[in-house]
Amino acid sequence: MTGRETKKEWWKTIFDELYLVTDARSVMSDELTARETDFILEFTGAEEGWDILDLCGGQGRHARELNRRGFNNTIVFDYSDYLLSYGKGDCCDAVSFLRGDARHIGIRDGSFDLVIVMGNSFGYFPEDDENLKILVEASRVLRRGGTILLDIVDRDYIVANFRTRSVHVADFSHSPGKKSAVTVTRSRKIDEGIVFSRELVTAKDGGVLRDSRYQEKLYGKEEISDLLGAVGFGELSVEMGKAFHEREGDFGFMESRMIVTGKKV
Repeated sequence: MTGRETKKEWWKTIFDELYLVTDARSVMSDELTARETDFILEFTGAEEGWDILDLCGGQGRHARELNRRGFNNTIVFDYSDYLLSYGKGDCCDAVSFLRGDARHIGIRDGSFDLVIVMGNSFGYFPEDDENLKILVEASRVLRRGGTILLDIVDRDYIVANFRTRSVHVADFSHSPGKKSAVTVTRSRKIDEGIVFSRELVTAKDGGVLRDSRYQEKLYGKEEISDLLGAVGFGELSVEMGKAFHEREGDFGFMESRMIVTGKKV
């Protein structure tokens, strides 16, 4: 498995119905989402009435939980048609869903008090310049004094506890009409600060449902702080080694996270 085997825009196709199965223990857990939202509110000091952008927010699980807690001005922005449609199907009108590339949001300047990027949705590009475009856009749509929160891979933990292979069983309990269990096998390697992963999803009868490759660039505390500072964020706060899963297991990139906040100054 090499970096050349990973399609440059892999993120345009992988986030579909099967993703909600293979990653259900992380992205379909109400309990986990509630714990993460508790942390968002505590770490940012968000107040009711704030305008919040859930950037790269998928089906909007955090925006929906924030809305449930009284935050009535939330927008979910993501590229996946499937995830956005899924989120819309079980949500109130107070949460809006928009589709697009996070490097070109297309929302007017100074629209939000808080931008959150959760679930390791930052670092999809091998080039710093491309990842930086997301931070530039986040800064642009924030009001002066607004806050960004990044929930990203904890590089130090991943490197120190790196596992080249993991296997777990998932099911279609969140997909109507489909209940068969599937086996998710992931192979990983680190090359020049990027984790390259291959995901093989097989059905109970042995049929292959997916054979895909994706990547995540790893940032240390200093590197991500430098990127945020380069686009005008100050008052940075970093928490390393944050874990939201309460049970043991190989949760890959979600196992230990680095939470970073900054203010648009």
